[in-house]
Amino acid sequence: MAVAVEVQPHVVQRGDHAGIRASLEEHGYALVRNCATESELQRARALLWQHLDAAHGWKEGRPETWTDDAYVSAAAPFASSFEATEKRLHRAGTGASPAS
Repeated sequence: MAVAVEVQPHVVQRGDHAGIRASLEEHGYALVRNCATESELQRARALLWQHLDAAHGWKEGRPETWTDDAYVSAAAPFASSFEATEKRLHRAGTGASPAS
């Protein structure tokens, strides 16, 4: 039987540097309310889609272009780096098992 768990992330306010640092140290992330203006968000979104289109042919608003093949090719450089790191950790005796 599945149990529903409600999670409410800790949110800090823009400019609360101590709160941001505390959240990073405790949770590994900081959720900062209103950290960017609407125009900054629009610009970031436009740059993201510009990159995704140029690198993978993904088009905003056209989910049929968001293929698994493009996703796999985007992650490929990181996968080989991850596998190499995992093998080094295993040889060093950390207990991590190498990728098969």
